[in-house]
Amino acid sequence: MKINRQQLKKYFGIILIISGKLIWFGAVATIPLLSLALKTKALLSVGFFIVGQIMFWIGVFLLGKELYQKYKSKIKFLNWFKCTKRVKTEQSQPQ
Repeated sequence: MKINRQQLKKYFGIILIISGKLIWFGAVATIPLLSLALKTKALLSVGFFIVGQIMFWIGVFLLGKELYQKYKSKIKFLNWFKCTKRVKTEQSQPQ
């Protein structure tokens, strides 16, 4: 099975996005439990956050503009609370 360059780029982008988020979420979950000085915990948290974000955005860049647009529309905070029109399923008729 031969993988072309476009497929390899896609797989690498997906791996970067997933691993970037796992690194950051894993660090957030485990660093507070370590017996380190507060300053060291803060530096590790910031470091893992930066590394995770860099990996995520490189992955988005590799996957392309379409993925970015889809992701951007899903995470817009203001869109979460907008009311949508509800369609009536039953029409009530006067009797």
